[in-house]
Amino acid sequence: ERRRKAVLKELEKLPGISYVRPKGAFYVFPDFSRWGKNDENLAKELLNKTHVCTAPGSGFGESGRGHLRISYSAPYEQVVTGISRIVETLQEK
Repeated sequence: ERRRKAVLKELEKLPGISYVRPKGAFYVFPDFSRWGKNDENLAKELLNKTHVCTAPGSGFGESGRGHLRISYSAPYEQVVTGISRIVETLQEK
């Protein structure tokens, strides 16, 4: 619960971000299509710039295009660091 809340709090810093609020899962699946890159390129860019791994949503089917799967199953400190890096990078765009 603590990790989920930390991730969602950080994501809310991104204007226009949309996602279904996770209940029991250890991941969130936000729509990043407004940043103008396909999900595979965005996942690669975030990995290279932030050293945080996400999964491109298109790997989960057509309806996942533009989304990234962000897991928060790691220890709390790693989750907070990772999501903060992602949000900071996207705020620069």
